[in-house]
Amino acid sequence: MAIKSVGEKLYECRKKAGSSLKESASFGGIHPATLSSYEKDKTEIKIHTLKRLCDFYKCDFNYFFEDTEK
Repeated sequence: MAIKSVGEKLYECRKKAGSSLKESASFGGIHPATLSSYEKDKTEIKIHTLKRLCDFYKCDFNYFFEDTEK
């Protein structure tokens, strides 16, 4: 089994929080296309942006550094 990427985990957290791409991006201080790029693993997310989104989604920041399988 493959390990979930940061982008997959980010998408999962956003969906669990019931937040739209636009709403999440606004809270994170980024453009929706940028957030989409993070979720698709096309661009690496900055730590401070990830922390803001974790606060918004109410998810554990450490989750992104654990080896969780798909």
